[in-house]
Amino acid sequence: MRRVLTDWRVYLLFIPGILGIVILEFSLFDAGNHRQSFSIANMLWVINLLLIVTVQAYLTTSFDKATLNKIGLPTLNAFLPVFYFALYFLFVISKAVTTPASPAAATLGPVRSVNLGLFNTVIFILLLYSAISFLFLNNWLVKRRILRNQDSVVRMELAKNYLVPMKRLVKAAVVVVVGTFLFWVFFDIIRLTI
Repeated sequence: MRRVLTDWRVYLLFIPGILGIVILEFSLFDAGNHRQSFSIANMLWVINLLLIVTVQAYLTTSFDKATLNKIGLPTLNAFLPVFYFALYFLFVISKAVTTPASPAAATLGPVRSVNLGLFNTVIFILLLYSAISFLFLNNWLVKRRILRNQDSVVRMELAKNYLVPMKRLVKAAVVVVVGTFLFWVFFDIIRLTI
């Protein structure tokens, strides 16, 4: 997997998410199709997140097989976000299918308070856990097990084959998120000034 995840190929994994942002940003000119565009963009974002955490789970599972020949804590920790995003993708599809195409009538008056129910709280907590697991925890668990190995040659080989691609994936995720956020901000500033 180390040869497959070169620097530029890692960034190719983020094409669905970037495409979702482009679809959402350029669909705002047409007021009639915003709901459909948001549904498509949301599906692309969830597919992108599922793809990225699946690649990291694959690397973690390969690392566990190479070091322990069984499923360890890093694999279980890596597959929880995969399971969550697979279920969340099914939820997004079901919401897109069951939500009517025409928006509800607008109500006049102050904005109503949002009651964050149990289901939405669970979604938020699992999303937060997935972010922490992807950005910090999986890399730390793999690095900790690599450092336990006494042989320096094996340690360097494990780090080169598993830890470096995982760090490359996290670095690319941070760069893409910051880059698309800056693009979104500058695009909105330019659009509002024209």
